[in-house]
Amino acid sequence: KLPVLHAVDDRLSPETGLEGVSPSRRNLLLTSAVIGSTAFASKASKSPSVNNIPSPASSVLTLEQATEIIGLRCNKKFLHNVIASEYRFLYFGVPDLQSPTIRFDPPDLLLPSAYDSRDAANYFQRLDERMKTELVRPSNGHLGTTNPSEAAKWGTPSSVWPLGDCHFAWLADGGNFLGSTGNILVDGLNCGEVSLDDALRNPRTEIMFSGTEGFLTVPIGLDKSLRKALQESFFI
Repeated sequence: KLPVLHAVDDRLSPETGLEGVSPSRRNLLLTSAVIGSTAFASKASKSPSVNNIPSPASSVLTLEQATEIIGLRCNKKFLHNVIASEYRFLYFGVPDLQSPTIRFDPPDLLLPSAYDSRDAANYFQRLDERMKTELVRPSNGHLGTTNPSEAAKWGTPSSVWPLGDCHFAWLADGGNFLGSTGNILVDGLNCGEVSLDDALRNPRTEIMFSGTEGFLTVPIGLDKSLRKALQESFFI
């Protein structure tokens, strides 16, 4: 049995019941994110380093450049939900990653090599057919996880920041996609279910994402510094 798809509105509304965050706190987080995004973009445009960000052909970055890219180019829906989750990060395993890097990895969930398993590839192929009307699905998406130990199976756990126009999907009950028969939530109209920031708060869940401009990865060893820089930029 394949998962039943539902749409969900990932806007920061009190009805989603974010654990440990009051409605007023959630509204403050969202308002601060929007105001912070504008202020950050204005500040970054005047920063010397933002004019020296490497091209995609040379995409290894400093932490300062990575922080500026997050403020300027990270998908705003995703960034606002990271802020609303009180800076819980989504992770992606990258072999031998040493520095922040912009990546353009092609989707590989339909390939047996992704999990070293033909059964896994068959599962994602069936899921892709089920999700064929969605803007994010296995054939055009990547899987990130809120669990760094899970990401480490594929390489250095790194926070991942989708760039440009992006879409997201996650399991209503959390956990990993492979083998799941649970409901999948795709960003869209309000169904009153688990929002994206709720999913980020779950310590063991995967989030599928697709994007138009690649994605930024920052090694987990820089988490503390990156989180501090983002908190200072967005006034939280």
